[in-house]
Amino acid sequence: MAVFVFSVFIGGIILAGLVGLVLLTIFVIYVRVWWISRQLRAAQRERAGPVGRRDTVDAEYHVVDISDPDEPTHRQSGNNE
Repeated sequence: MAVFVFSVFIGGIILAGLVGLVLLTIFVIYVRVWWISRQLRAAQRERAGPVGRRDTVDAEYHVVDISDPDEPTHRQSGNNE
């Protein structure tokens, strides 16, 4: 009878150790995935640039023709002159 109780006790300790090892492994994997996703989000924010400037287009332009504002170049709508 003592051998049976001792074997159940040792089996419980081994089972508890295995469950603890599995839980520790799951925790380490969870923290690793969280850390990688955090790094990816930070890199994505860094590539996006400052907030509010994502839809700004920066370009150079050259004026081809300067017309006189007093000189009508096209017919205005609504006037039959």
